[in-house]
Amino acid sequence: MKNVKVFIASSAELDEDKLQMDLYFSQKNKGYRKRAICFEQRTWRDFPSYLSEEHLQNRYDDYIRQCDIVIFLFHTRLGQYTLRELQVAFEQVKASGGKRPKIYIYAKRDEHGTALLEKLKQYSEQEYGHFCDTYADYNELFHHFDYQLTQLENEGFIRPDPVDLPRVRRFVLLCLLPVVIVALFLLAYQLWQPVTFRVELKENIATTLPFRGATLTLKYADVVETRELATLQEVVEFEGINRKHAWLDDFTLSFKAKGYMAVDTTLSYTHVCSLNICRNNDAGVLKGIVTDEERRPVADAHVQVLDYSAQTGADGSFLIEVPLSQQAISYRLTVMKEGFEIWDYNGVAPSPTEQMRIALRKK
Repeated sequence: MKNVKVFIASSAELDEDKLQMDLYFSQKNKGYRKRAICFEQRTWRDFPSYLSEEHLQNRYDDYIRQCDIVIFLFHTRLGQYTLRELQVAFEQVKASGGKRPKIYIYAKRDEHGTALLEKLKQYSEQEYGHFCDTYADYNELFHHFDYQLTQLENEGFIRPDPVDLPRVRRFVLLCLLPVVIVALFLLAYQLWQPVTFRVELKENIATTLPFRGATLTLKYADVVETRELATLQEVVEFEGINRKHAWLDDFTLSFKAKGYMAVDTTLSYTHVCSLNICRNNDAGVLKGIVTDEERRPVADAHVQVLDYSAQTGADGSFLIEVPLSQQAISYRLTVMKEGFEIWDYNGVAPSPTEQMRIALRKK
């Protein structure tokens, strides 16, 4: 609802005209309220008259400075306080850059007010560069101001607020506030409910190698939890985690196991986390040196493991790498060289660091 503040000023001789103007705006409100516009008209009678340290006229002046429309009615005399109110309104117009209030000056036209009318015209023209309007009776005054209101609407000075703020506030209080309260209650309840962090371990490549135990560590906030795994479980659970940590903190997962590549990753909380693990290549490396019985290197010897083979170099060394899918804890290794007996042994253990030494016997 757009509230348009109106002040109606006159000397005591025009109290009846002022009252009629007050009633005029009350009638106008019946139609304007449907368009979300309300006139808040006031005269000096609408102010409390109790005694206070502040001069009563100052209250009128303060209200005039807040007004959108100020109407002055004159007849046979220029009242001291009415002229003061006119000056206050005009100063406010200048202070607002000509925006508000809109000032309307009317002189009642009859045989009693002829002398004042000329005086008022001169005063208005000299002080404000404005010619005052005249009226003979209420109907003429109302008709003239109807036209002025139409002009103000056309200029956009009087128009409803784009948003009905009081209605929005009521909607928020009556509808949204209970929803917010319930939401906050549920949020507080959820914060106290512990959650479970589940880790699903997945091997990228399946092998026949045995699982020899592992440790899975979860770190968050100042908490460190470790699970010892005797078998390669599909799901590992970390229970009793405060939900606020699940919302606010990052989680670090660390996986360590013999024969596997170490995993160290940081992630946000999720109900089930998939952690990919992979064997390292330790169980697929076979390397060594082939010599004769006198420890001299044997070059170009054929070394065979499963379907994979290699030729020894000039220094007798060889290296065979078995793919992850075919790795085992031990292998059958065969070495052949013309002029030497075949060396064949089942149970050779792989090692990425240690070299085996194979001595061939001459035929």
